[in-house]
Amino acid sequence: MREHAVQVAVRRVHAELERRVQAALQLHDRRWHTPPVGHVALFNGGSASMYSERANAPAKVIINNYLSACGGGLVAVFLKPRILHQRSFVHRFDIATLCNGIIVGLVAVTSSCDRIEPWAALCIGGIGACCYTLGCVLIEKFGIDDPVEASPLHFGGGLWGTLAVGIFDNEFGLLYPDAPNRWKYFGVQCLGALAIIAWVSLCSLTFFGLLNHFNLFRIPKEIEIMGLDIAEMGGVDDELYSKMNLLFGKKVGDDRLDSPVSHFTTLRNNSKHKGQINERSMS
Repeated sequence: MREHAVQVAVRRVHAELERRVQAALQLHDRRWHTPPVGHVALFNGGSASMYSERANAPAKVIINNYLSACGGGLVAVFLKPRILHQRSFVHRFDIATLCNGIIVGLVAVTSSCDRIEPWAALCIGGIGACCYTLGCVLIEKFGIDDPVEASPLHFGGGLWGTLAVGIFDNEFGLLYPDAPNRWKYFGVQCLGALAIIAWVSLCSLTFFGLLNHFNLFRIPKEIEIMGLDIAEMGGVDDELYSKMNLLFGKKVGDDRLDSPVSHFTTLRNNSKHKGQINERSMS
């Protein structure tokens, strides 16, 4: 009886697999071709298959995304450590910089990926990495707290990508002398970039201004020094904990009994006490 149930289940699985294969073949025979499932994750390729009139739009868009990501990653991992003097004998290639360079390449090529040539995608990614590096220099110079470098990545890459449409577009770009109204087209891109900056600045200043007015903009000083990860999750060692007590001249969190730091101190002492009990019980 059990073997019969297993055989029935296997036949149902085979039938379902055959049905899905036939459905996939029918989609492949349509006039437009669906990109491979893995490439659909690059949303540019997926949207091109729905909205572009070009027959090879998804394939070209995906290739341009990959080329721009490669250009951004290679330029960033080579340029940024040298500009910021972060390269040394034991620290030659920074994986975080490589990943951010890949992302900035994808950000920069998003707005133009279906209307540029592959060589232009490589250039856009490389120049986007230069904008990202310049942004990293600026946040370091002005002391902006951005440990993951999100602002130079998305602002620098996004701004350059918006302007790159007016330069590399294969129908109206500045690099094509026969393109009609190419300067007007580039001007529209510049105007769009300014409009985006104005809108984001207005929304950001309003939102963060309200947070600052109600004293919600920054966390307490002791938590800022400790780090939110430690304050929320615990795990600080005795050396760091003693240094923080020495810095503030008191037990951290004593003046804020309901603060996360005080809660962390209680959890830490309890866990330490439990550890001592376990050690005594094992010995």
